[in-house]
Amino acid sequence: MMRSRQIMKVGCLIALWAAAAGCVNLNKSYPEKRSFVLEVSRDQETRPPSTGPILKIARFRVSPQFEGRELVVRTGEFQYDMNFYDVWLVAPGAMLGQQFYAWLSRTGQFQYVLLGSNHVETAYVLAGDITAFHGDYREGRQPTAVLGLDLHVTDGKQEASVVWQRRYRQEVPLSDRSPDELARGLSETLRLVLLDVEKDLLFLGRPSVPR
Repeated sequence: MMRSRQIMKVGCLIALWAAAAGCVNLNKSYPEKRSFVLEVSRDQETRPPSTGPILKIARFRVSPQFEGRELVVRTGEFQYDMNFYDVWLVAPGAMLGQQFYAWLSRTGQFQYVLLGSNHVETAYVLAGDITAFHGDYREGRQPTAVLGLDLHVTDGKQEASVVWQRRYRQEVPLSDRSPDELARGLSETLRLVLLDVEKDLLFLGRPSVPR
């Protein structure tokens, strides 16, 4: 009798385990991970002068909440969310540095534009901080892409000597809250910032730089 009860208990346990296993879908599919980049292009390219200032673009520092590769969206006054499955192909600091290099190399304002570490003597060094790089999806507002940059230029021979600085912020409305639209919107905010930076740095080619 005792043995029969034990067999029944084991049988019940096996049945419960099988039922539980049946509730778990081992073939459950997860969202596909996708990578995005910023796409910014300058309409015209001007040949660099044979003589003129040399500009080096230093690596941009990024505020901690935006330095990862995940796309970041603001959902509340003090709340930001990241999507593990939608990421930047390159980290934001390196990606924006590359875009600045590609744009400023085509303006014709500098003899050379350099990116990153090198041993070439430069007239000026452009550096800065990325203070905002996200989508704003707060309730009651139209979705927007937000880019904030604090930029400064230092003397290449005296790195502590700041010859120019400015704070930029651009917001571009989005048609929806998809990752593709956010990447497009952030690309547009960067284009608008680069247009302003190009104009602001014209003074670097003049004989006398204002301090």
